Amino acid sequence: MGRLTLRAVGAGAVALLAALVAVVPVASASLPELGRCVATESGTRGRYSDNACIVRAHRAHGEFSGGYEWHPAEEQTNAQPEGLEGQLTFETASGARVECASNNPFDQSELIGTKTTLTPLWTLLECSSEGQECHSAVSVNDGEITNSEVWDEVPFEEGQPAPGWSGKLGFVSRGVSPVVGIAYLVKNHERAYPPISCGGAIGTIWIGGDPKGANTFTTTIGPVDEMTTAFTEAFSESAPGVVSPAKVSGSRKASFMAFREDKWEPVAMIGSWHEPVEEGELSLEIKALR
Repeated sequence: MGRLTLRAVGAGAVALLAALVAVVPVASASLPELGRCVATESGTRGRYSDNACIVRAHRAHGEFSGGYEWHPAEEQTNAQPEGLEGQLTFETASGARVECASNNPFDQSELIGTKTTLTPLWTLLECSSEGQECHSAVSVNDGEITNSEVWDEVPFEEGQPAPGWSGKLGFVSRGVSPVVGIAYLVKNHERAYPPISCGGAIGTIWIGGDPKGANTFTTTIGPVDEMTTAFTEAFSESAPGVVSPAKVSGSRKASFMAFREDKWEPVAMIGSWHEPVEEGELSLEIKALR
């Protein structure tokens, strides 16, 4: 099983690679996808002439003259967030906020094959609201919020289906410098996190679990079209229910719902993760240009 890096969340712009070709490339409907741009053994007969597999090679007598070929990922790749950049904030439409200053460096997420993702493990540390400590129901330490039950896909109640998250790579925008994102869905209308209790006025808050199924969010991820040893994933909500910069094409409204004080309301997640490829692994690429 290959090991990768994939996460980071923040409201800032995602680093993108400008195309290196004079000819404007055309994105394929099958993209974006995760994989590698690999040098051919003979140094020729590849469809691409650059090591990002962007520049199309010349073709003569039915054969390409490039030295590189694109290979989509074939196995599951684990993404391990190395660190939270800045803090991660949950903010509801009514203004209630939970802020977490760091994360467990052993957290994981999973990128399966070329285009889809499964439940990430995000254990947030140093969490508080209005200066008062916050923690989730299954936390081990004070100030800890974890979705370990969801990540382990353990049902919250006996006889109920296992929870989990699922995500899909897709385009936020196309063109010469495309933006790629992941559309996440919390399955089975389950909670994204167990109930979170805070010592401050916010009291107890449940994130996810809206019976109407409004348990989705989108992120942008980059860089794209560049062989790299690290990725950055950025939440694309600037305020509860407000998608920024844009949502993944074809995805649902990009917002979680939170239950607090006997009512549901949108909740945004704002933050940034850094996820390097593990030592010894080859670099990977999110390909968006054909």
